[in-house]
Amino acid sequence: MSFCVRAVFLSLAGSILISPALRAQNEDSPRREPFHPIHATKVLKNEFTFWGARSSGSPQVITEMKDQRLFIAGLHYGRLLAKRRNASLWYDVEIIPVAILSQPTVSYRPWANGKGYSAVRYRRYTYGGGLSPVGFRAVFGNRSWPLRPYIDSSVGFLSFTRPVPVPNARRFNFEFKFGSGFELAQRKNRAVRMGFWLQHFSNHGTAHLNPGVDSFIVYMSYSFFR
Repeated sequence: MSFCVRAVFLSLAGSILISPALRAQNEDSPRREPFHPIHATKVLKNEFTFWGARSSGSPQVITEMKDQRLFIAGLHYGRLLAKRRNASLWYDVEIIPVAILSQPTVSYRPWANGKGYSAVRYRRYTYGGGLSPVGFRAVFGNRSWPLRPYIDSSVGFLSFTRPVPVPNARRFNFEFKFGSGFELAQRKNRAVRMGFWLQHFSNHGTAHLNPGVDSFIVYMSYSFFR
């Protein structure tokens, strides 16, 4: 009986001595805030992009010019305008420092005996650049989706070193494009974008001739979000 009383007394004494130490340790340790999904991802409102594109054909949707090939590369800035659970709307601006138009050309060279001409076919390259100050892009899905579809459109201008696509046109041309693609997330603030544009540029009737150029463009870009 005395052994049982002694055991009960020791256990009570131990609990009295240990409880304050445990309470002090809990008070000194930092408190952990409860996790909430809103803290999982930060809303990134700015996008900086490098992109390159080339046309894979001349679809002749508006114009009748054939076999026109266009290569363009540029810088892109996007600003988030609105965001919903599974969709977002962006405002886009593009600077195009590099634009190269390749066109089929024929020249005639006289024969050595002076009795005829030979047709020489080659491609002529015209260089230029441009700006697309107004563009919009709708992205479907959120940052947790590894692959997000989108549609986009923009308007601007392209200016070349000589009149295109024919001599009696103009160097300055108005440009618009629209298309679609997919955005592949690499990290929380990085993404690769692959898509296509249907593009048209022309002088809008400001020159004697206005044939214009239609292009089906495939492009790829790499983006940083902040």
